[in-house]
Amino acid sequence: MSDLEQEIARLRGLLDTAERMGKYDRISGLPNRGWFLERATAEFQRAKRYDHALAVVVVRLTDLESTRLRHGPDAADLQITGLAQICETACRAGVDITGRTTEDEVTIFLPETNLSGGLQFLDRLHRMLNDTPIQMNDRFVRLKVEIGVDGLLSDDVNFIQIMERAAHNLA
Repeated sequence: MSDLEQEIARLRGLLDTAERMGKYDRISGLPNRGWFLERATAEFQRAKRYDHALAVVVVRLTDLESTRLRHGPDAADLQITGLAQICETACRAGVDITGRTTEDEVTIFLPETNLSGGLQFLDRLHRMLNDTPIQMNDRFVRLKVEIGVDGLLSDDVNFIQIMERAAHNLA
């Protein structure tokens, strides 16, 4: 391999890294809010155009700030990472879209899933969260979360409406 080819390969690697940093959250590894909304909006438009079902699940860590204050930022990061891993495990690989949409929230877009299916997903995710403690420093803890779900309505004009309704349904 010539010096020029090596330099091109190095620069491509740097470009890939920069692109990934622009699309993915550093702590959770999930798509960041901007990249998630871009992908979810495209799927929302497809669902509207073809009259397909979709559901949205919002998961909020309820004690992230108190964890940060009591145990430090690394412990809070462990909670975020643990939540992201559990949410990704619950999702259909290559179908569902998961993203970190706020500091303490993960949003999951479920294409081809009606509200009933969204509620089934919510139940499965809730069980997984209860059954999967995460290691935080020298102990295992269960994540404290609120979860909400909602589905596409015929009069929805954008994806944010569904996401806001799901967040409003947090319990």
